[in-house]
Amino acid sequence: MALSRLRMWVITATAVWLALAMDSKSWRVSAQATAVVSASPLTAEEAGLASAYSPPSPDEVNLFESWLAQWSIQARSRSPSAPVPPEVLALFGGPGDTGVTSGTPGVVAVEGGAGGQVAMTGGGRRRRRRRRRSLLTVEPALDGDQLHAPPHPSSPLGGRRELQQPASSLSPAPGNTASRNARPPSSSSIPGVDAVVAKDGSGQFTTVQAAVNNAPGNKRYVVLVKRGTYVEKVVVSKAYVTLRGEGPYLTKLTYSDTNAATGSTPASASVSVTGNFFSAEDIEFANGAPRPDTSSRNGQAVAIRIEGDQAAFYNCRFTGYQDTLLSLRGRHYFKNCYVRGSVDFIFGDGTAMFLDSDLYADVIDKGGYLTAQLRGTATSTTGFVFLRCKVNGNGLVYLGRPWGNAARTVFAYTYLSEMVQPKGWNDWGKDVKKLTVFYGEYKNTGPGAATGRRVNWSRQLTDAQAKPFLTVDFINGMSWIPQCGLKGLTGKV
Repeated sequence: MALSRLRMWVITATAVWLALAMDSKSWRVSAQATAVVSASPLTAEEAGLASAYSPPSPDEVNLFESWLAQWSIQARSRSPSAPVPPEVLALFGGPGDTGVTSGTPGVVAVEGGAGGQVAMTGGGRRRRRRRRRSLLTVEPALDGDQLHAPPHPSSPLGGRRELQQPASSLSPAPGNTASRNARPPSSSSIPGVDAVVAKDGSGQFTTVQAAVNNAPGNKRYVVLVKRGTYVEKVVVSKAYVTLRGEGPYLTKLTYSDTNAATGSTPASASVSVTGNFFSAEDIEFANGAPRPDTSSRNGQAVAIRIEGDQAAFYNCRFTGYQDTLLSLRGRHYFKNCYVRGSVDFIFGDGTAMFLDSDLYADVIDKGGYLTAQLRGTATSTTGFVFLRCKVNGNGLVYLGRPWGNAARTVFAYTYLSEMVQPKGWNDWGKDVKKLTVFYGEYKNTGPGAATGRRVNWSRQLTDAQAKPFLTVDFINGMSWIPQCGLKGLTGKV
């Protein structure tokens, strides 16, 4: 009886917490007890168990919220009392945590109400006490990461959405032995997917490279990479390859090579894309090499190198330190992405546009540099554009420095935090007055957007000067983004 009363108390507290947390999005979550809970004080046993309980973290709320949004849509076309998926059930004490299973009587369930309202009822029994921990089975965020950044300031170009974990793509829970023991199919039976990569052998391939090697190269080839960390160097040399993860916090491709280990910075890349028409979504590209010493000259460690033309990325993460993302050549599009690094962490001679993305400067000393663009002449069409993005970090960072004598980088409608150096741009020890660098800013916001102390060779753009950088026409995007194989991308800004 004591355990039953504690169980109901925990579920009620959790539901009320979620209701308050999600009130701004008009979700109404309520706990409806299946039995009357006594208001008497907790016993010593109940108090001991309660000490092991911690409220949901923001990460947990995010995953539950994503599932809840999907459920509310599905509920309109099916009968009420739909069971909660095991992945979401784990947030409230599920398989592998409290001994609760989907078949346990009184387990959490959801019922639909008028206007899309939702009620959670019931709850499973705790069989054993576990240490306090987060119930979300997602690996901890890397140093300096922010799962949810502060709301982006409004801009004339409209709003943005944060990096998301799509609940619809979650793979079966570890306890699902039927899925774990299933034999790999000869071909994918998932609509729109040509190959499945799974570390547990439940797909056709256990490595990403093996799946990529199987691509025909003359038509779109979609590879679903199930959750897990894949430690391998991947080279995508064929055209029309799409990598689709189960979420940027669940599917990760990583390796730990450096310039020192490979002999060059490009060769250190964990993932190299040389084929044209590549795309990726819901996945993380990382280089796991440790932070290089500030005196090191060969500590560069690339997470991804892109030199194929017409490459698109949606809802992806790119993490590393020095030289994280190499847009070497070609036209590249990044939407709703997250890039973390310390020095020159977006660099190269590509023509790249970043839209609605977060740039995090993980800098601990001597300052950092966000970009190092390589355009060599003023007649070249290459350059980097950051539109409706957000620059944040834990140390001071310059917006860029000229790797090439005519480097071109533009920030527009972007939030610049106080971590941006007041001067804005660094000359890399070059006589920039003799060069043809094009460093532009247009209608940015935030404390780092103040122009009073900017270097005199950067530009505050007029409406006419900014116009070429405010649409995907900068990368001729309307001619190829809609055909990139990603449903979330249309080419419209």
